[in-house]
Amino acid sequence: MLKRLVFLTLTCALASAAGLLVGCGQKGPLYLPTSEPAPVETPVQTTAEKPEKPEQKASTE
Repeated sequence: MLKRLVFLTLTCALASAAGLLVGCGQKGPLYLPTSEPAPVETPVQTTAEKPEKPEQKASTE
């Protein structure tokens, strides 16, 4: 009974460790970049004029 418990515990621990190691990091070989990446240009947002709301006349009651 104790051997089964130890075997089951070790199997679960190894399976968990393998699952964690498989899921972490970048896939494929590691490499060092050779040059600086090109700067990303962000588009300039122009401010469009908002259409004016027609003035509502206040009702006098």
